[in-house]
Amino acid sequence: MKLKLAIAVFASSLCVSIASSQTPIAKPPVPEVKKVTASVFAHQRFVCNTGYTLDACQQQMLTLRAVLQKYPVADLGEWTWVLVRSQDWKRLLAERGLNSNTAAITLLDKRIIFFEEALVTDVPGRGPELILQWGSSREDLLELAVSHELGHALCHEPDEWKADAYGRLLRNHEEFSCKTYSYLKNSHSPKGQTALVAR
Repeated sequence: MKLKLAIAVFASSLCVSIASSQTPIAKPPVPEVKKVTASVFAHQRFVCNTGYTLDACQQQMLTLRAVLQKYPVADLGEWTWVLVRSQDWKRLLAERGLNSNTAAITLLDKRIIFFEEALVTDVPGRGPELILQWGSSREDLLELAVSHELGHALCHEPDEWKADAYGRLLRNHEEFSCKTYSYLKNSHSPKGQTALVAR
């Protein structure tokens, strides 16, 4: 019950915090995003958790959307994509009893996918920690996280192993069907909560 309440409170508090006064800083290069039709993201909602400035939120969302547009996001229906600052991420994991190397979380019943900030931008300390744990570059880790979480979302699949297998099919642009791995027994996942975790 506490977990459901914590998730509900966290989900309801999603917002972008805009600082009233900011010192101008050099902007990082903006990732190139191909022109996509509005219908690709028509039913998707993109949100940054409390603590983000509007500028940081927009920059980091461009990076996430550049990866998402490679996949059949239009087939999802309505979902919310949330970026959480790395300084808040480990608290979120601890509240849910998840491994500290978890980089993304899907709440199937809420149709929300959370991504840690370190997946979309350089975060001193946390970025190298994830790269070392996963043995992948930040860009490859973001690709892995997006495709894995889409494995959960597209197939409404709670099982980690199956979501990972579906994610691999997506990354390799292979024929994709949610029935491909349906015959396999499920591995253990907390009810209604899935996460990309290091094995």
